[in-house]
Formats: sequence, C-alpha cells, structure tokens
Amino acid sequence: MAYFRTSIFGRLILYSVWLASCVVILAVTSISTMHVISKQTRALQQVWLVGATQLGKIDYDAEVFRVAELERAMATDPADQRQADRQATVERDKVAQLRQDYLVSRGAEAAATLAPFDSAWNRYMKAHDAWISGSGGAGALARVGGELDMDDQAVNAAIDQIIDEHADRGQWEADSVAWLVQRVSLLAEGVTVAALILLGYVLGRARKDIIWPLAAITRTMTLLASGDREIKVPGHERDDEIGEMAAACEVFRVNVVVLDKAHEAARLAEAQAQLLARHDMLTGLPNRRVFSSDLQEALAHARTGGCCSVLLLDLDDFKRVSTQSWA
Repeated sequence: MAYFRTSIFGRLILYSVWLASCVVILAVTSISTMHVISKQTRALQQVWLVGATQLGKIDYDAEVFRVAELERAMATDPADQRQADRQATVERDKVAQLRQDYLVSRGAEAAATLAPFDSAWNRYMKAHDAWISGSGGAGALARVGGELDMDDQAVNAAIDQIIDEHADRGQWEADSVAWLVQRVSLLAEGVTVAALILLGYVLGRARKDIIWPLAAITRTMTLLASGDREIKVPGHERDDEIGEMAAACEVFRVNVVVLDKAHEAARLAEAQAQLLARHDMLTGLPNRRVFSSDLQEALAHARTGGCCSVLLLDLDDFKRVSTQSWA
C-alpha cells in the first residue's frame, strides 16, 4: 500500500504538523476574534458613548446658559446682572469647548452633524448679544415666550434631534458589533469543531497505523512464546518500520518452527536409539541387557522377602533363523 511507504518517523512528523496546525488555527481564530471584538467595542465606547456624553453636556450647558439669561432678565440689581452675565459667559465658553471636543473626537463628519445646532446656536447668540448690548432693555425678549426664548427652544430642538440621531446611530453600531460578535463566534466555533475533528482524525490515524499494529505484533510474540507456532504475524505487507519488525518476527517464528522440528527429530532419534539398545531388532523383544537388569531387580526384591520366578524358553535353531534373517 502506498500509504505505508512513509516511514513511522515521517508519519509522526506529519501528525505533529497536523496537531500544531490545529493549535495554531485555534490560537489565530481566538486572537482574531478577540481583536475584532475589542476593536469594535473600543470604537463604540470611544466614539459613540463619548459623543453621546458630549452632546448631553452641550444640551445641559445650553440650558444653564438659558437659566443665567433669565436671571439676567429678571435681575434689577446691577450686581446681580453682572453675576448673571458672568455665569452666562462661563456656560457659553463651555458649550464652545464641548463643541470643539466633539468635532475632535468624531472627525470630519461631526461638522455636518452639528450644522443644525450651530445654525440655531449662532442665531441665538447673535440675538443674545444684541439684547445685552442694549443694556438689557426689552427684558420681555429674554423671558418665557420672548424672542430669545424661541431661539433657545430652536437650539434645544436642534441638539435633541442630534442626540436622538446619535443614539440611533450608536444603537445601530451596537447592533452591528453584536452581529459581528455573533458571526465571529460562530466562525470560531466552526473552526474549533473543524480543528477538533482534525485532531480526532490525527489521533485515530496514529492509533490505527502505529499503536494497534505494534500491539498486534506484541500479542503475536506473546502467543509465539507460549507455544502457538501456527499464528500469522500481522503487518508483514507494510513497507515501513512496522513492516520490517513484522518481517523479523516472521523470520523468528519460522526459525522457532524449524528448531522445534529439529528438537522433535532428535528426541525421536534418541528414543529409537534407546529402543534399539534394549530390544532385539528381529523380534522386538527385550534383549540380554534388559533381561539382566530385570533379573537383578527381581533378585533384589527376593532378598527383601519377596519372591520371583524365571521361565526359560528355548527355540531350536533360532540362531540359524536369526542369521538367515540378517543375511
């Protein structure tokens, strides 16, 4: 078989490469998954959450500015008016700074996003400055229902719309991240399953091609040592190290069979020699040596109080018959 032409060492290298590939695939997939999720989550946090916070602060400081403006309109004491002007200036500067921070954090598209707010805010600030330059005259302009109040409501409507659009876009981005996480997780699970299948295949091949054949050869040698000479050595058709081991085991088995036959032949020859040494070749009867040995045993038995008897038979011309038989 072509597959078995690869050496055991080569196959172990191949299996090691496969196993390393499984580990690398799992590691790369996990790292890529975490990187993508971390990148998207960081973008969501830095861009959309920070942007939402900045827009919320712009809305809050614009309202505080409006409160200071109302206090300025209702104040009769010059000191209170100056205090309200200072508070309004502080809040106006905060709005300007928050707007700049939003532009920096959101990039070029932020200018277009803030365009409705900028238009309403600039109109509001122009009307406010005109009102202040008139030394606070026509206070009804700044009070509820006045021209400045209408400008403030336009600013609130613009910033609220931007906040809502920003929240919708952030929700869309969050949903996109969740969708991406789900898809990447499914991909990671698929890669993990594929890697585990590959790992199982590698272990199965190693077990089938190396472990089981070695165990079979070990069992064969055990049975051969226990006396089973007819067992067949598995794996001798392979062209790798296991095939060489099986061939060596087969040679050993054949040599053991030959050695057993030699031992059996020697035993039979020895038994035949003993038979010829103690029996007559013509008649197959015990010869003089056996008779003398048996007679000595009988006499020894008689000396201890036992009894024995000897029967003598004589055949006429038996020597001539024996001589003619061997002639």
